[in-house]
Amino acid sequence: MIPAQILCIGVNHETAPLAVRETMACAPTVADPVLGKQCPHIDEWVMLSTCNRVEMYIATSQETPMNASRDILLTHFRDLGDELLPYIYVHRGEAAIDHLLRVAAGLDSLVLGEPQILGQVNRAFGRAQEQGTAGPVMRALFRSALAAGKRVRNETGIGRNPASVPSVAINQARAALGTLRDRSILLVGAGAMAQTAIKALRARNYEAINIANRTPAHAQALADGWGGKVFALDELDAAVAGADIVFCATHARQPLLDRELVARVVEQRPERPLLLFDLAAPRNVDPAVEELAGVTLVDMDRLRAELDDSLVARRREIPAAEAIIAEEIAWLNERLAELAMRPVIAGLRQKAESIRRRELARTLRHLGEVDPETFSHIDHLSQALVNQLLHEPTRHLREEANGDSRDSLAETVRALFNLELPEESASV
Repeated sequence: MIPAQILCIGVNHETAPLAVRETMACAPTVADPVLGKQCPHIDEWVMLSTCNRVEMYIATSQETPMNASRDILLTHFRDLGDELLPYIYVHRGEAAIDHLLRVAAGLDSLVLGEPQILGQVNRAFGRAQEQGTAGPVMRALFRSALAAGKRVRNETGIGRNPASVPSVAINQARAALGTLRDRSILLVGAGAMAQTAIKALRARNYEAINIANRTPAHAQALADGWGGKVFALDELDAAVAGADIVFCATHARQPLLDRELVARVVEQRPERPLLLFDLAAPRNVDPAVEELAGVTLVDMDRLRAELDDSLVARRREIPAAEAIIAEEIAWLNERLAELAMRPVIAGLRQKAESIRRRELARTLRHLGEVDPETFSHIDHLSQALVNQLLHEPTRHLREEANGDSRDSLAETVRALFNLELPEESASV
């Protein structure tokens, strides 16, 4: 029942390398306003741009060949040209709808069930509404996607388990120490794992985060705006001495936190426990530190075991999430079918109203001058006749909007009444 003229055209983390996605992510997150002029068969569109995907959702009044579909995305990303072609995918009709709802629900994410995508979908839809490129089809489509995403978050457990090594580490820190609000956190490193860790910490509103790194400028870039202190690696003694929790994630070949360094720190603060998370490979923390009183060390093997359990738990929620998506698609089918029939109903009523006004004017010319009360009665009579005559046909058209005979019935009505459909029909 989904109209074939709904398209999804894009690239994502499964089809394109990071270098291509980075280039696309630098482009505007709103489709070029002239897109409609360059691609006149496009009636509505929404652009979704994140670090892992760039997709355009389109409603078009024409059947669009594969090559023409790809050209729509290339029109926006002119600078990439043919370099982008191998990575583009095109979904049509129900496949496009299903894809967007899975995206909003977190089923198509790099990390299964990640929560940020729902907000990104919402913002993309909001931008399209502000720009005026989201008409009735895109409104119905994205409202269904947002409803599916919210229901999956609220009605399944797909987002309840941590789904990254840093997230698992933070959960373990909370289990060991309780709330982390009053704890001092040190992050050693500024690479990809460290950036993931700091994003996970900041997403939980932890702000007392200090950073130590071989290049202080890199650490400063992460710390800016959060009030954390920055340390060079030769200041690790002081940095660790002030911390309750340390996350280590550097590319160092040898342990940065050896037994001697940690022993010196513990000696300065014998009553204060120290929790160390080694997120690196090779290891950043000497395993011998666990021999020291008050020191707890958690390494990658332990973290990955818990992460695997978390992802297994998330995967168990996929059938429940897909059931929700199926329900929302069923609702969307009905709504889109109504939208497809609406121009026929509107055209029928416009034609009837045009005839009513013409015949009313002709009658009044024959009657000559009439008083306002008489005119009101005649006008009301003509409106009542039109409404009564159209009531049953209109009701039947709405009831058949989801039926198998919808298209043939709509075409019959158009032919019988020689209808010129309203401009809105171009959007469905």
